[in-house]
Amino acid sequence: MLIFNDLKFEKTNQRVLRLANVFISVFTMLALVAFTTSTTVTYSTKARITEALFHFPAAREKIMSDFSYSGIWPEKRILQEYDKNLSNYIAKITFDGIGSIHFLFNNETSELSGKILSFVASNSIAKTSDKIIWNCGFTEPVFGFTSIGENQTTVEEKYLPISCRSSDQIN
Repeated sequence: MLIFNDLKFEKTNQRVLRLANVFISVFTMLALVAFTTSTTVTYSTKARITEALFHFPAAREKIMSDFSYSGIWPEKRILQEYDKNLSNYIAKITFDGIGSIHFLFNNETSELSGKILSFVASNSIAKTSDKIIWNCGFTEPVFGFTSIGENQTTVEEKYLPISCRSSDQIN
């Protein structure tokens, strides 16, 4: 009888170990899925931001051609309105008339829905240069330059490329 009880105990112990192993495996898989999903959402949102970076040079060229011709900023206007066939993520690009280009993201993604990414012009404080430097998002003008336009960026910094983050968010 003693041998039978030892076998029964051994079988129960194996069942407990097997059940614990299953719980550990399921927990590990759920943790991996949760991590992968959050990483994928962040990555895809960052990828959607690059569409604005892609369209910025053309928008800047429209504004700068008017500015270089007359020496004054053009009036406030919509530079481009997109329908779904032209852009999946950008609703429109606007110029505020004082030195900022704003990209409004459409409702295709919840992270960027209605958010704005601004590119703000800055020029030399001492007026020693006619250079205009454009700052993306939360970046500050370089030393010796001051912002001309207004930054209306509402996209969270964690989604922006490093070149568009404030200096305290880079590290």
